[in-house]
Amino acid sequence: MSYQIGKNGLIEASKIRLEAIAANQSKALRAYDERVEQTLTEIAQSQSLGEMTEQAGKAIAMSDAKIREAFQDMSKSPAQRAAFDGSTVKMLYAVKHSSVHGPLFSAWKNADLSDIFVIDNNGQVVYTVTKGPEFMAAVQDSQNAALKSLFASSIAGPADQVYRTGFVSFKSEESDVSAFLAKPLANVVWGSVVKRGTVVIRIAPAKLLALISPEGLGRSVDEAFLIAADGTLRAGNVAAENGVPPELLKAANEQKNGSVFADGAHGSNFYSYVPVTLFGQPHLLVIGQSKANVVSSANELAKWAALTALAVLFGMGIVGYIFSSRLTKPLADITGLMNRLNNGDQAIEIRSVSRSDEIGIMARALESFRQGAVDKVRMEEEAIQRNRQIEEERQLRETDREKSAAELEHAVSALAAGLKNLADGRLDHRIATPFAPSLDQLRKDFNGSMMRLQATMRQIRDNVEMIQGNGNQMAEAAEDLAKRTEQQAASLEETAAAVDEITVTVRSSAERAKDADQIVRQAKQSADDSAIVVNNAIDAMGRIEEASRQIEQ
Repeated sequence: MSYQIGKNGLIEASKIRLEAIAANQSKALRAYDERVEQTLTEIAQSQSLGEMTEQAGKAIAMSDAKIREAFQDMSKSPAQRAAFDGSTVKMLYAVKHSSVHGPLFSAWKNADLSDIFVIDNNGQVVYTVTKGPEFMAAVQDSQNAALKSLFASSIAGPADQVYRTGFVSFKSEESDVSAFLAKPLANVVWGSVVKRGTVVIRIAPAKLLALISPEGLGRSVDEAFLIAADGTLRAGNVAAENGVPPELLKAANEQKNGSVFADGAHGSNFYSYVPVTLFGQPHLLVIGQSKANVVSSANELAKWAALTALAVLFGMGIVGYIFSSRLTKPLADITGLMNRLNNGDQAIEIRSVSRSDEIGIMARALESFRQGAVDKVRMEEEAIQRNRQIEEERQLRETDREKSAAELEHAVSALAAGLKNLADGRLDHRIATPFAPSLDQLRKDFNGSMMRLQATMRQIRDNVEMIQGNGNQMAEAAEDLAKRTEQQAASLEETAAAVDEITVTVRSSAERAKDADQIVRQAKQSADDSAIVVNNAIDAMGRIEEASRQIEQ
């Protein structure tokens, strides 16, 4: 009876301990899922990455082979390729690459990601952290079928949505399957959200192994593995030679938590399991321990109890009575302590741990379970603290993003108002309110441009007034010259008339004054020449007057 009580107590204590471990590791998996999504969201808002993505396609087309030679040395490991930022390479793509690689490399390393892809709007992978086979490939390529559907969803869907595939077939350097998360690379440009590409994060199953493996794996815990809802082993190792036990396959399909004994190739195992959703795909986290290890203390107790019974039967009744009393009471005490521990009392005091007999073995096992329960509470508190810290950091980053967006919106609005005033002809408009330090140079440049434009327009106005004044003076001079010319022409006409009269007189007395007639003819010829000169001068004055009118216009 004592053996059965001890065995049941050990099984119950193991159940509590394994359930606590499974719950804690599932929280770690969910926290990793959230961290990956948060990292994706932060990357997808990068203004510099958006500008690089728009320009990288042309740079790749110019130097495709040289870029592969510099960045995609497949004789190096992914980590070695990822550490190279290209700042020493003299190529346009290398300049663009080095401007964004630092933050992306840090995000890849800190979030423990397999890779980060950046795809431009034409479907070309213009950047990856590790520079694997996907680098500079197209999503339309047959080996990138998973990326093709994800890219299509990102291009067609909302800019603030995260798209997931779960674990799908995808050949990479580290595995044959990967999970993908994607989000549009969207930036605010002059007040409008513009999609400049798509950011994709790849997660290989190997990244989950450390998250599902608790401390003490191989000692207090024999198995830890993650299976998909269809029974596919996602991460970890299964001790059973026949694969995942059918009881666990059923639990994975039904997405239920619980505990169960299941038979494997090397005996029965005790499992605790809990459902967990990763990257939009349901899974089952399983923590297991062999049944032999669970009830080893009870089996040891049974062996000693049998020997003790033989000794009692062989020895004297009184000795058996005394020995039985010394054994039964500690067992009853341990049973009571087990029940208290099972009810959540972690403050129990186990006094028999120093004994060297089977009671001491049970007491030490119970102390181990008590310590496991204490560790469970501690791990839960630590997990709560980590989650609280992550949430505070997220809220701080969100506040910074909102502040930056508000500052940018203020700057854009002020510049738009300034441009409207410029379009309306108000050149004296200035932006007086300073922008954020990172944007205030825009305000200063705008105000400086307005001042220079205003000064230029004033100079143009002064030049126009000066030209108009000179034109008026030329017009007055031309008009005065025309009047004088007309007066001279009238005088010449009078002279010509007088000459004609003289000519008539001379002709009437021609016979008497031939010499005088010749003189008169010469005078008339001179007068005619003068008239031609005057007419030419009048024509010139007319042209000058016409030019003056054109200048005034």
